[in-house]
Amino acid sequence: MSWNYRVVEVELGDTIGYGMYEVFYDSDGNPEGITEHPIDFFSDNSLEDLNEAMNAAMGAFSKPVLKMNMFTTMPVSKHGKREWRK
Repeated sequence: MSWNYRVVEVELGDTIGYGMYEVFYDSDGNPEGITEHPIDFFSDNSLEDLNEAMNAAMGAFSKPVLKMNMFTTMPVSKHGKREWRK
């Protein structure tokens, strides 16, 4: 399974918001899962690791924005465990 950072549009009542999420893909390259919460960028290893993560995330802005509702029946990642979004 592969993954990358993607910008995801989220409906919050009458408001539309956007967040950076890790999105997981099946073997055909179709989105099949998403992290439960937007990504917080933090590194307890090195400044270089944080810089690499931020640079990888910047690539998400050159891809189409995904909509959260496309993941309503797909697994989410929660603390390293895959669960089904409810």
